[in-house]
Amino acid sequence: MKFMNMMIERGWRGLGNTSTWGIAACLVATAVGAWGHEGPHKAEPRRMLTQSQALQAAFPGLNLERKTAYLAKTELERASKLSGCLHESAVVSYYLAHSTTGLVGAAFFESHRLRDGTEVIMAVLTPDGRLMRSEILSFDEPADYMPPPAWRAGLLGKSLGELDRFSRPAGASARAALSAQAFLDGVRRLMAIHEIVESKEKL
Repeated sequence: MKFMNMMIERGWRGLGNTSTWGIAACLVATAVGAWGHEGPHKAEPRRMLTQSQALQAAFPGLNLERKTAYLAKTELERASKLSGCLHESAVVSYYLAHSTTGLVGAAFFESHRLRDGTEVIMAVLTPDGRLMRSEILSFDEPADYMPPPAWRAGLLGKSLGELDRFSRPAGASARAALSAQAFLDGVRRLMAIHEIVESKEKL
């Protein structure tokens, strides 16, 4: 546990300089699946929202268009550099929301590993790439390990570059801090993908 706490602290400090820390910061959260059990907790899968429900909550009454982008190796490498996290999937599906006046936003989804299970998140971005909404659709860990809602709210309105300097939740337990870092890494990956796709597809 002492070693895990030390790695968490290093990971969060490293977010301030992704050029020197970069992918290693994300690996702290990814490696959480390999840590030993902290206690007797065994979480039942928590399904808060379906993808359809999350999209309707984000874009009520708007027209949704499902899109798929195919990224080249160089684009994946660029996404990894932008986010500081490793990107492996070359196929990206996302949704665009349109109103009568034009594009309102884009929604991206990601599933990533926690310690004992997985988390599915949605990031909704403005046309200029700022985070306008985030949701946790499912979380296969005890509820008290979830990233605090107030901390998540602090991400809103931020650009990808501004999230490089975002700090861990104040007073969070080691497990909640790891979950928060995994969530933040996921959001940053999705924001980097949006930047690549926006340039590629001319959204």
